[in-house]
Amino acid sequence: MPRPSPRDFCFLLSRFQLFCPPARALAAETLNLERALNDLVNQAYGLTPAEIELMWNTAPPRMPIRSPGT
Repeated sequence: MPRPSPRDFCFLLSRFQLFCPPARALAAETLNLERALNDLVNQAYGLTPAEIELMWNTAPPRMPIRSPGT
């Protein structure tokens, strides 16, 4: 496989700079929506703050979202 040229790297960098900010903005919006949904589910089940804390303290290590305190 031929080695990429500096021109190839410049092209890749320009594409990264073009697409990265919108992707990061969408990821941040998704995280906010996931947290809002999480809060709504907790409210729907009528969980107390102690129960919510217990849930977060016993969450699996690969929880899709992080606890509100982090």
